[in-house]
Amino acid sequence: LLSSAEANAAEGAASCLNSLAFKSDARKCAIAEAGAIQPLVALLSTGAESRVAAATCCLGTLAFNSDARARTIVEVGAVQPLVALVAAGAESKVARQAAYALSSLVNSVDSATHTTAALVLTTAREKGLASLLELADGSLARRLTPAALARLLAATAGTNRAELRAALDEAKLVAT
Repeated sequence: LLSSAEANAAEGAASCLNSLAFKSDARKCAIAEAGAIQPLVALLSTGAESRVAAATCCLGTLAFNSDARARTIVEVGAVQPLVALVAAGAESKVARQAAYALSSLVNSVDSATHTTAALVLTTAREKGLASLLELADGSLARRLTPAALARLLAATAGTNRAELRAALDEAKLVAT
């Protein structure tokens, strides 16, 4: 149903999966094992706001408190479309949902490596976003701050001006 050409079927399937997954790790595992992550990520690029919103919510729910599911979501390419959705701004419901999904991904996957956070920061900078503070009640910015600071420290130790400029721009995304 998630891959259905029928718009309402795909949206309904994503909404149902989100409801099933909410507060149940066993159901989250079953949904992921059934192969739902890839079609949910594909729905992020459909353009239909209600379908995108349903898929975004479900991906955020699946990523919450699970390194394995969050890593799978990142590996199938969800970060770039989620950051693109964030670009709609804090007044957009889909942008807020995308920020929460990104926050869940960063929180679940990164621990000390900051790889997902770095990808989110780089993608947001490349898309020309000015700030991530207003989204997800600031939780996305808080989760990205350690990675932004680590990248800034690494850039200041080198001599590459372009790398330093990029690190500064990324730090501005999360600066309070």
